[in-house]
Amino acid sequence: MTILEQIKAKHKSSAGHCGIYLTDFGVEIKTLKIELNKLHRENKISVHDGIHGDLIMLKKIVDK
Repeated sequence: MTILEQIKAKHKSSAGHCGIYLTDFGVEIKTLKIELNKLHRENKISVHDGIHGDLIMLKKIVDK
């Protein structure tokens, strides 16, 4: 399962209320940071402060 698929699965299972921590991905941190930076530049994810560290969530798209 790719990193984006893991984020989408967590988003779907929590109805968009929960994210996933860096340690929950099960991927080497160097590889993870490269992919997360790419997703952030593409405006697909957002990063929030969680109780245990950075929380990665799908970007909420607001229709205007």
